[in-house]
Amino acid sequence: SEKGMDYKLPAYIYLINNPELQAHKVGISGMYANEDRLIDHAKQGWVLYKMKIYSTADKALFVEQLTLKWLRDERGLPTFLSKEQMPQSGWTETVDASEIDLPTIWSKIEECDGPEAWPGGIQRDGRSSPSVDGGEGECEQRQCCRN
Repeated sequence: SEKGMDYKLPAYIYLINNPELQAHKVGISGMYANEDRLIDHAKQGWVLYKMKIYSTADKALFVEQLTLKWLRDERGLPTFLSKEQMPQSGWTETVDASEIDLPTIWSKIEECDGPEAWPGGIQRDGRSSPSVDGGEGECEQRQCCRN
């Protein structure tokens, strides 16, 4: 979620699992945001797998968007849960837990967060820069968006 987030302040990316819904979710939240996303999710049965703090929300958003792009485009995993299943929002960042495991997703998050992956990236409005969409950027050279 991006509610109440200042993109120049520290933020974190998280990977959570809901055993009952059999789903995984990638998300971000600002360290000083108006709401604590992990608490919101925990109230709905989600369990934290791992989280990582970044110096800015811009960086966390970049890594989240690269990871989601990889899950959707490279791994072919669609959004798994519906809006009704996630009253706290965030359903668009979910995947079917039977299709991919948590360590595989976390490994991709780690792979896509190196400093060389950050020159352009995903814009706040969701548009991809050429370095993510197949241009000659460093990210493509590292293959962080590929299987």
